[in-house]
Formats: sequence, structure tokens, C-alpha cells
Amino acid sequence: MLLTIASCKKKNADPEPTLPPETQNGANTFGCILNGQLWTNSPREAGGIPTLEATPETGGILTIRALYRDNNRDEMIGFFSQNISSTGTYNLSNITSAIFTDYEKNINYASYDNDIIYSGSIVITRFDIPNRVLSGRFSFKLQKQGGLTFEAKEGRFDITMN
Repeated sequence: MLLTIASCKKKNADPEPTLPPETQNGANTFGCILNGQLWTNSPREAGGIPTLEATPETGGILTIRALYRDNNRDEMIGFFSQNISSTGTYNLSNITSAIFTDYEKNINYASYDNDIIYSGSIVITRFDIPNRVLSGRFSFKLQKQGGLTFEAKEGRFDITMN
């Protein structure tokens, strides 16, 4: 009987969260490793606000925004670009920006701010306006001299565009 009890393994009802898979079908997923911790958008709307959206506009303007909201956190990772209109690699610059905001702690780091040291890129692997699908990968590092650093690695997204 002891052997039977010892051989039983407790099943974990809640598997460890992982990064979403890299897909290109409008799965509405977004995630990265932010400062060594898994970061994904909230699974559903938060107070009526979509937690994931991508909005392409005429002239190559593209906005991507992912929110995480719960009782302890209220954060956003976003990208804004004036030149993304097709697949390809876009390095962060004065016209392609990465943003991290922690609304609870009143922290806002944007690569376009003068006091931010930044690096990174966004890679668009599918930009399909007729089917409303935007997919890709990203990484960034946003740092204030003498301040905090926010570093995103292994970022990926697959969004049904607005």
C-alpha cells in the first residue's frame, strides 16, 4: 500500500504559465520575458478596455498596445511607429518607439523620451490588412540613467487588428 501511495503523483491543475506560441493567425496573444519574469496581456477585457489591440492607420502609422490588469498590477507594453506598413525588421528610433507603463507605480518609460537610453527592435512577420492579422517578435531595453531598466526578451504577438 505504501508503494501505491508513493507512486501517485499530484497532478498540477494549474500548469506553469508560458509564453504564447509564435503563431500568425490572429490568435490575439502577446507575451515576453520582462526583467526575467513572464509578462502576457490579461486574458480578457479589463473594465471594458481591450487588453490587446493593434491599429494600423494610413501613412504607415501603427499602434500596438497590450495591457495586464489585476488586483496587484496595471501595466502596459506598447509600440508606436510612423513607418511600419509591411513585414520586416524595424529598429527602435525616433519614429518607431517602445513603451512600458506601470500605472500603479506611476512609471512611464518611452524610447522617444529624451532621458531614456534604448535599444531593440520589432520584427513584423505577417502584416495582412485584408485578413486583419498582425504577427511578429520584439525585444527592447528602456533605461533611465541612474534609474530603472525594463528589458523585454523573446517577445511575440499575434493580433487581430482593429
